[in-house]
Amino acid sequence: VPLLRQLLITSHFLIEYVFAWRVGILIPVNARIGAGLVVHTWCGGIVLPSCEIGRRLTIIGGGVQFDYDTQSIGDEVWLGPGTKCVGKIRIGHRVRTAPNSVIQTDIPDDSLAFGNPARIVLARKWNFAPAGGSR
Repeated sequence: VPLLRQLLITSHFLIEYVFAWRVGILIPVNARIGAGLVVHTWCGGIVLPSCEIGRRLTIIGGGVQFDYDTQSIGDEVWLGPGTKCVGKIRIGHRVRTAPNSVIQTDIPDDSLAFGNPARIVLARKWNFAPAGGSR
């Protein structure tokens, strides 16, 4: 029934945006989010993209915003407060972003991105072995 359909669509968008305004988090209906999404601060303007989002996405603080053109977000990604992602980008697996980073290019797996525009440091260059050997 077209009239009922229009009424339901209108009420859905009103409810979605009232909740997004009140809580500060907007998650589009067509976003495909893996298990383990964690948002540490529930307010402050968090806008997720309508794309494939991997498992264990952690968002620290508010102000995290994505462009609707974002292609995908990998598994075990940690986003610092105020991170902005602009354009058709892909974020790899096990990526970390520093606070207030502006991501404008693809980020490969196992990377750290920081700054405006974001500089990318590959974690493969780092030595994460514990001091004094492994236990």
